[in-house]
Amino acid sequence: MDIETAIETCLIQNSPIRAKDLMLKLEQRGYAVSRSQFYRYGTKLKKTGKLEQTNGIWRYRQEVKNKGLWEPAPKIEFLVTQQRGSSIVQLPTVAFNMVNWSPYQLNIRLQIWTFFGGRNLGLINDRKGYYNGKILILTEPEGGGFVNGCFTVPNECVNSTEELSLSLVATLLDRNDPDKSPYKIIGSYTHRRKENDWFYEPTLFIDETEHPSTPENWDSLLSDFSKAGASLIDVEVEKYQSGSKLIIQGVIVLRGAKKLQDAIKMYVPDEYDAFLFTEASLDKYDMLTWQVTNFIVRAIEDIYDVYSLSYRIAKLVKPPCDVEPAWVFGG
Repeated sequence: MDIETAIETCLIQNSPIRAKDLMLKLEQRGYAVSRSQFYRYGTKLKKTGKLEQTNGIWRYRQEVKNKGLWEPAPKIEFLVTQQRGSSIVQLPTVAFNMVNWSPYQLNIRLQIWTFFGGRNLGLINDRKGYYNGKILILTEPEGGGFVNGCFTVPNECVNSTEELSLSLVATLLDRNDPDKSPYKIIGSYTHRRKENDWFYEPTLFIDETEHPSTPENWDSLLSDFSKAGASLIDVEVEKYQSGSKLIIQGVIVLRGAKKLQDAIKMYVPDEYDAFLFTEASLDKYDMLTWQVTNFIVRAIEDIYDVYSLSYRIAKLVKPPCDVEPAWVFGG
């Protein structure tokens, strides 16, 4: 019996069960699953409609609930422009407007990729997360959204005759009907250098199959990272607050984020000198040991793909040899 089937056998229709109790049942039946495996298969069951989760309690559903339909279809106006208010902006700055003309309150996850000379330079580097899908944008119906927004493209795109394009994917969720299926809007824009403006292209330059991060193919994603030059590792994590140690699997990247991003077709934060990409749970100030080298987790963020799933990025700092663990919390 596989883990997914084992989880289903532990669930009783219409009876709520806490996640920790479900994991205990699995262990009693001889399934010693890791936390990442447990939530990976739980997420899969939730996606098929067999589980629902509220306040840490999972409830089993025998039949998939019918998804609500978008009637009418959402209408979102996007405008990529070099005019921001009364001013004309120059590359690398790009102005952007987004208006929700739908009768729905929407959560929108917006992702914009830069293409330069036919090369995918990756998602827009936006620390706040509006343009690379890190956060949800909340919009009210019939005119909600924002105008006079802006982001920057890489500097290499400025003084060149090569073609500069942007591809956009907006994933829409109805805030008042969370069971409704996501609605996706795509499109691309190409810059006219002489006119310093943009024209719309009804296509998507990036293939959506290039986004491999789903719970079902996490192992495949790790393999893609490894083939692209990252290091596939088992890393020991020491949690000083609890005094416990555990082993997690992940990918550690020390350099070459742009090259890696182009190879795996996924956003990689190029401001990171070193980071760990993993499903496992990490906390700030955990100590990581890999190949007898110690790292401290100094920052953590979740990144999102078009499926609105998150994986953990941990920024790592190599501490001096004479630094004691107490310094981690004091400094």
